Amino acid sequence: MEYQAVITEAWKLFKSGKKYIFFTLGITVTCTIILFLVGVLGGFGVGSLFGSTTVTSNTAMINTGKPAPYTAYDTIAPSLSPAVIILVIVILCVSLIGGVFMWIFNTGVYKAFVEKYKSNKDMSFSEVFKQGLIYFLKIFVAQLLLSLPFIAVFGLLAIVATALGIGSYSGTSDSAAVLGGLSFIVICCGSLLLIPLLILIAMMNTTLQNAIFIDGMGIIESLSYSLKFVKKHFWKILLLMIIGILIAFVVSIPLFCVTFSLGFLEGILSMGESAARGATVSLAGSLVNYLSQSIQTIYTLILSLYFTCYWIVAYVKLKNLGKEEVKTAEPVVTQA
Repeated sequence: MEYQAVITEAWKLFKSGKKYIFFTLGITVTCTIILFLVGVLGGFGVGSLFGSTTVTSNTAMINTGKPAPYTAYDTIAPSLSPAVIILVIVILCVSLIGGVFMWIFNTGVYKAFVEKYKSNKDMSFSEVFKQGLIYFLKIFVAQLLLSLPFIAVFGLLAIVATALGIGSYSGTSDSAAVLGGLSFIVICCGSLLLIPLLILIAMMNTTLQNAIFIDGMGIIESLSYSLKFVKKHFWKILLLMIIGILIAFVVSIPLFCVTFSLGFLEGILSMGESAARGATVSLAGSLVNYLSQSIQTIYTLILSLYFTCYWIVAYVKLKNLGKEEVKTAEPVVTQA
């Protein structure tokens, strides 16, 4: 297995599909701006859900007979007007629609990179979205089924730990200590059990998606195949995951430096705030914070797209290593 070839070929695929990167960035920025504007406009109405608090000064007589001022907080009951409720529903619906739309489009981008690698085929924006609609539900159901073991184990451990924790408060001091200790042991042992389960699910997830996108398998077939594939190439996939973590760590160093610097600048601005220029400084601090968050989002998005290419190339190379035929865009030269 040539791990260096996986990294370099993934980079070539990533660069050749830069139009999909711009598509994804455009969709992400557009959805983020829409959600931000809806949130800002809705913030004025949502605030009334929590009511407002007024401060009034009263006097009370103490033993000396002298009046002593004190402050009482009178809370006005929140007003649940139909307009506010409708506004909240609209915000939730827009957020949900935006999230699903981005998920569908990212699914189409994955398929577009697959086609680019297999046959050097380019897709338009509408074709990418159409592919996302075709594969979205299949990928969603497959990943949900893949996550069921983790959900079941986590739920069982949570129920047991919660029951022991409740029992420790309702019993005697001795039984409380025993039950509290058992609850702690359940949490620790459960964490040790969940970590390898999460690693296995992450390995199977990469294989699952590629089995559907590249080989056109169904939901159940891809689940079964991904388990067999991971069992066959377990150590190679684990090493690929470790290499991917190292790559993410190295390329995130510049991001850390930039965000740390911006955070430091935001802290300086907040410390320099005064009554005279408080609004200006506050606005500048908000802009710096927004810039930092935007850089992190774009950086993370680009990195995730590279790892999409990384796992496509790794899957194909592992299948070729297993002497299974997979067509790629690069010509195969044979000797007569």
